[in-house]
Amino acid sequence: MTVSIYLERSKPFIGQDSGYREATYAIFGVPYDLTSSWRPGARYGPQRIREVSWMMELTPYNGEGDLTLAPFHDLGDLSVVHGLVKMCKRCMAVTSQVVRDGKVPVMMGGEHTFSLPTILACRPVKVLVLDAHLDLRESHLESRLNHATWLYRLFERTGALECAIVGARGFERSELEFAREYGVRVIKAKEVQERWREVRDDIRSFVSGGKGVYLSIDVDVLDPAFAPGVSTPEPGGIDVHTFLNLIGLVFAEAKLTGIDVVEVCPLFDNGQSSLIAAKAIVELLAASK
Repeated sequence: MTVSIYLERSKPFIGQDSGYREATYAIFGVPYDLTSSWRPGARYGPQRIREVSWMMELTPYNGEGDLTLAPFHDLGDLSVVHGLVKMCKRCMAVTSQVVRDGKVPVMMGGEHTFSLPTILACRPVKVLVLDAHLDLRESHLESRLNHATWLYRLFERTGALECAIVGARGFERSELEFAREYGVRVIKAKEVQERWREVRDDIRSFVSGGKGVYLSIDVDVLDPAFAPGVSTPEPGGIDVHTFLNLIGLVFAEAKLTGIDVVEVCPLFDNGQSSLIAAKAIVELLAASK
């Protein structure tokens, strides 16, 4: 890769991968959490997700036997430089190269801010976000670019974009108003839990149809009882089974052009949140639909 100067290689996800040329998916980490406004430590997320993946059983959630994974290559982590904008540029450069090479990027965060450059590089038609928050604030803590504003900035850059947010339960009124103005479908966590069949059909309808879909997973979409190690935990989230069913639904129905799993903060649990993140990635790398 021409942008390999931005990457630092380590033992790869699940301990093995294919060569870059043969890969369908290209994994990379962004170990950065400069704008964390509650719990610092998401910078350790990518490496911890890798570490727990090394001991995972490759058994499908909704099946038997071993998962067969599509060819993937772990590029390592972005080397860190001071400055969020510089890091975003590095992230976009790497993602753009991956896309030009005909591969699906899988970004492990790190803070949610890096979904912005990754999505811009992927240029999807639709964006599906699993998140406890809407991240549609115009500014947060006197900053216009951070983990709570990245989706607002995305709409600023792209204009109209088909977007759905699933699992929301912590947001400001202004964010809901922005979502309504721009046609963002907001499915709250309570709706997911109480009317799963309808929500399942809504999501299937949103992601199907052959259009490119980018999937962004903020692990705080889960209730803190299941995933306590996240940057901004919010009570009232979805459970692990519902989460994995959502992942399976998206995998089965969507044409994925990019994926990210972000905001794992390993300092605040014993690996539970990292393990769930690793499991989500494994399910999304499964080769057979």
